[in-house]
Order: sequence, then structure tokens, then C-alpha cells
Amino acid sequence: MSEATKRCSKCREEKPLSAFTRDCTKTTGYHSHCKDCRRIWRAERNEAGQTNNYRMVKRWRDKHREHWLAVDREKMRRYRARQRAEREEAS
Repeated sequence: MSEATKRCSKCREEKPLSAFTRDCTKTTGYHSHCKDCRRIWRAERNEAGQTNNYRMVKRWRDKHREHWLAVDREKMRRYRARQRAEREEAS
């Protein structure tokens, strides 16, 4: 029995489904570009500006550091309270 195939929308080659990544949001259950084309796209994207985007995000996080520390502290406080309540409920 032969494996099912799909056409890559980027390189237009007919390839087996194993050459595509799974994507449950698609009607076929697979991404429209093959793994090779996605790999090339990611490499080009990283060279083109992903590094610059990382720098911008880092600058923004550094500028708003106190806010994010407060958010993290609040998350940890709620997590510990939830854990404490679950332990008390279990005993």
C-alpha cells in the first residue's frame, strides 16, 4: 500500500505526508509547506530580521522590568495559595 501524498504549496512538488509537519488547524491535518521549504523559510526569516526583533523585545522587557517582576510575584503568590489549598483539602 503506497503512502498518501500532498503537494507543497511552496515548491509545488508532490511529496509523501511524512514530508509535512502536522497541523490540526488545517483541514488536511498537515501544514501546506513541506518540511524542507519551512526550514528554508525559517532560515531566511532569521537572517532577515529575527535577531533585530529579539533585540527590540529585550529592550522593551528591560524598560518594563519592574512591571514584569511584579506580575511574576503575583503569579507565584496565587500558585502557592492554590497549592496550599489543595494540600489542606487532601488532608
